Formats: sequence, structure tokens, C-alpha cells
Amino acid sequence: MKSTKHSNLFLSLAAGLALSAAAPALAQHGHGKDDGHGQSGHKDDGHAHGEVAKAGSFADAVNRIAADIKAMDTALAGGSISGVSDKANAVATLAKTLGALSLAKDSGVPREKVKEINAASKELAEAADNLHNIADAGDLAKSKAAFAPVKAAAAKVAALAPAPPATADGHDQGHGHETTAPTHSVTVTAEGGKAIEAGKAAAMIFSLKDAKGEPVKDLDIVHERPLHLLVVSKDLSWFAHEHPKRRADGMFVQPITFPAGGEYTLYFDFTPKGSPQQVVPVKVTASGTPKAAVPLAVDADKPKTIDGFTVALDTGGAVKAGGAAHLVFTVTKDGKPVTTLRPYLGAMGHLVIISQDGTQFVHAHPHEGGEHGEGHGAGGHDAHGGGGGHGEGAKKDEHTGGAGHGGAAPKAADAGKGMGGPKVDFEAHFKQPGIYRAWGQFNVGTAEKEQVLTVPFTFTVEKGAADGHGERHGAAPANTVCPITADAADAKITRDFKGQAVAFHDAASAAKWDAMSDTDRMSKFVAAIAASSAKGGHDGDDAMPAGVDADEERALYLTPGGIYTEADIRANGSMTASDKYRGKMAKHDMKPKTGDKICPITMTKANPKFTWIIGGKTYEFCCPPCIDEYVLLAKTSPKEVLDPSEYVKK
Repeated sequence: MKSTKHSNLFLSLAAGLALSAAAPALAQHGHGKDDGHGQSGHKDDGHAHGEVAKAGSFADAVNRIAADIKAMDTALAGGSISGVSDKANAVATLAKTLGALSLAKDSGVPREKVKEINAASKELAEAADNLHNIADAGDLAKSKAAFAPVKAAAAKVAALAPAPPATADGHDQGHGHETTAPTHSVTVTAEGGKAIEAGKAAAMIFSLKDAKGEPVKDLDIVHERPLHLLVVSKDLSWFAHEHPKRRADGMFVQPITFPAGGEYTLYFDFTPKGSPQQVVPVKVTASGTPKAAVPLAVDADKPKTIDGFTVALDTGGAVKAGGAAHLVFTVTKDGKPVTTLRPYLGAMGHLVIISQDGTQFVHAHPHEGGEHGEGHGAGGHDAHGGGGGHGEGAKKDEHTGGAGHGGAAPKAADAGKGMGGPKVDFEAHFKQPGIYRAWGQFNVGTAEKEQVLTVPFTFTVEKGAADGHGERHGAAPANTVCPITADAADAKITRDFKGQAVAFHDAASAAKWDAMSDTDRMSKFVAAIAASSAKGGHDGDDAMPAGVDADEERALYLTPGGIYTEADIRANGSMTASDKYRGKMAKHDMKPKTGDKICPITMTKANPKFTWIIGGKTYEFCCPPCIDEYVLLAKTSPKEVLDPSEYVKK
């Protein structure tokens, strides 16, 4: 299919987005002078902000900017403006120091990149200052609009930053999406220097150190805890999720009873003040009789029943490396949907996923309210569930009044939050194919008493197209502007997105795309198509786009293939979509409500005027060009075609 068709389609989508997001610019208020250390107190503009700590290095500044961007994204996506002004101020202040920091001998920034760093950091500082001003005024809608260029500019800076060093033991810490390699470390000892013996409770002492080897003093509270500890046996048959307590000397302590002799991996998840989230793996060995290894058996299609509750996992088909995977858990009891799931540690569910070889570690956070939980959600601190150790099979934890293994009494605030269920939708990204073990955790208790179910499932992640990164070869890209950097896109560096080739400026931009949710990808893609169309002179009306040439179109619609049959062709009137719907206008609703049917291609609200029969089933689309793409998909990649019932906003 010709890319001009998609350019027009997505330009109309972009135009709708631009209209909905447009907001008049606010005049900037004055800022205090920089103190020479990249710190601005804003003392002359009628409001004050805390001093921004000086970055110790270029990498430190970039990591802190990324953490603040992530926090603002999470807050704004959740409808909150709290803290956005301060974090925008911090980002602006740090951005102004990047040029100088990049010149340091140990910055890792090549000299030829310094000029680009200066330009990108200036753009980021200006955008962040603007967001700071708007957020100070308390306008959520305008702050969301102002945040978009901040996020885009930060992505440019991140793309120019040197790659972080590899982590110890080859662990790849994903957190729903990729996270920065840990710069901190953890020392693990048994209290009193005692040996760790299987079957006996051991008071384990943990000392958290920063990159300089100094004790970590201040930690952010994430999902209601400063430190989350996940422990697994080497064969992944045993799992525990704990919340160590901090002692007066700053160290943490947690009693653990290892069930058998052998090797265990402890994953420490914490966020130091002013630094990005850390996931640090440490291996320990318990003495004693080892348990026979339990081979992992793929069982994602087999529901598990725990204490009368049945939990099923739907992976939506094959899970592939390099793309977004939606893992949907459904909780029922006595055959009826459970709609009384309660928040646990700030979320409706928590998911921890580890590869069979232990090298891949993923945290995933559920989509709240049907939207992508960024800070899962995208990036953020996700998947913190209940305490307790769990052997093979599903288990439950009960926590009352803080009693129990690693538990805590539910907060009164939780009782006021909405209940959910029966479905909890997670999104996860996998870099490598292989067998993975996942533990989903859900609170099926009451406002007075938590009951946390921990449910294990094992599934296979298949190799994605072109080494697991979803590259698309042979198709002309729909865009000429990179959706990540807004620079010129290289037609040789592409990814497949909903059947369309998307081009990127460089490999770093493509890698950032790989780590994004489909929701964010759509937003970026729409903007890139709009920018590409503007440069290429395409019109931006909302009429039906000009079609491809007649021969190509007729060959697509009037020739069977895949699951697109002769019967389908006859049922559709033996004509093309553009012929059938000629003259009908396509309006795109970018914000479908829960329960609305959505277009299989754009995920916007489907228009019942635009239907097509494929595989004997009727699908609804937002416009005829999307029908083109789905018919092509049905003929070339029929396994990617889902049942019409799947295309509903959840």
C-alpha cells in the first residue's frame, strides 16, 4: 500500500489531536539568576522552589532528568499536577548544566556530540521552564500540553547520552519497560555472621550503597514502601516478596526461611532520592539438603484455583520479543466474575516476571482505568505485591493488622478507592525469547482484611521479527520525520506498527520506541505523520484519503488469501472499500470510552458506517484506509487477526 494513504489518514488524526491539545501560551515570569552551579532559587518571581542539587556527572544529570520526566508523566496521566512545577524546575536547571558536564573527561560523551548535546539541552531547558510556569498556575490541561515538548526534548537528550555500563551478572532489569542499569549495590549478610541454613529463619541484613560506596540514606516511598525485595529459587519454583524494615543504623533487616539448600537470587528494588529506580540482583546460597529442581512447564492456558478463586491468564496469542505484550488476568469465584478486587500497595495488581535462565527480570504494572499505567506503567516503579514465600502452585497470603509474613494492614484510604475486576491488564516488554515464569498478585480481601493471592504462570516468549525488535523490511515508511527525535527519519531503520513501517532517525531512537506502550507509540506516530505531511505538502482535511491505484486496490480486495476468502469477497459486494464508501467522511475519535468498539488499526473509536467482513466475521473501522490494512494483514499475517470481540476499549 502506498504510504501517502497513511500520511493523509494520520494527518487527519494529528489534526484532531492538535485541536484538542491546543492552548494559548502563558507569559513566563522572571527567574532568579543561576548561582553558577546550575541551581536557581526563583526568588524574584513571587514563588520559591527548593534548591536543585548539583549533578555529580553528565550521567547523573541525565538519570535525574529521566526520573523527573517519568514522575511528571505518571502524575499528569493520573490527573494530578502535584509536584510537576518543582520537577519541571529541576529538569530545566539540570538541563542547563548538561553542556558543561558533557565536556568533563569522564563524561563518556564524544567531542563531536557536544554541539548536539548543547542544542538538545537548550531545547529541554526552555520547554521545562515553560512547563514550570504553566504548572505553577495550576492548570492541568495546559500542563499536559506543555509536558509533551518536554518529554520529546528529554528523549533527544537521552538518545545522545552514552549507553550505561552493563550490569553485574548480566542481568537486564526491565520494569514493564527498560530501566537504567543500576549504579547502586547491596551487601547481604546473615545477622551475626551466621551461615544461612535451609529450613531455619535467618535474619538477613542488607546494606545499600551508592555508586561511590557510601551508604544510601534517603529512599523514595514507592508503592507505599522504601524497599521491595523479591526472592526466587534457581529453578523459579519458589518465590517470595518482602518489605524489609530499616534499622536505626540505616541498614535493612528481613527474616527469611529458605525452604531447601541451594542458590537463590534476591532482587532489591528501591529508588534513592534524586536518582532513578534501582533493581539490584544478589545471589546467596543456603546450606542443607537441596530440593530436586522442578522443570518449568508452560501452563499459561491453564487457570489456577486458590482458596475458591480461579485466575486465568490471557496472553492475547503468541508473546514475542521486541514488542509490547498484554497479559490479562481474569479472577472469578464459583464461575462468577470477581468485581471486588481491592488496591494493594497502590495498585490493582502486581506482576513479576523472570526468565528461566534468570537473566531477564521484568516488572509490570496494570493499566489503571483502561489506560496505560505510565510509570508502568511506563517506566515507574511497578509490580510490588504481598509478602510471603510461595512454592510450586498458587498460594494465598492473609495480612491483618500488620501481622503475617511481610504484610501490612490495609490503609483506610484504600477502602475509599474504587474496587475493580474481574480483569487486570498488564503490559510488559521482553528483550529476549525464552521461557518465563510470572507471578501475579491480587487482593481479594475486604476493606478490613487483605487477602493477597499469588498466582504463578509459565509461558514462552517467541523470537520477534528481525531479531526481536519488530523491524519491517520492504515496505516504504509512512513518515519522513522521526517520531522520537523529530529529526529526519532514515528509511533503513524501521519498526512495524499496526501493519505500517515507521522510520527512525537512528538506532537509539528505534530502541526508545521499542520500550514505549502502544498508546504512546500512537501519539508519537500521529505527530510524526503530521510533521512529515507538513513538510511534504500533504493536505490535512478529514475527508477520505486518496486511494492507491485501481489495479493494486482491486488485487487486494478481489483476490482471496490467508483467511480472506471468496465468500468474504462476495459478502462485501465484490468491490473495494473506497468504492463502497466513496463520499463518506471519516471522523476520528481519539478518546474511545470503556466498552466502545475500536478500530483494529488505529485503536481509535470505530465508526459503524465502515464495516468489512473478513473470515466470515464483521469488523468495524474508523475509515476505509484502515480496512485496506486489515485486509492486507488477513492475507499476509492471518495469525495477527483477532476476533472482532477483542476490539473493544477496556
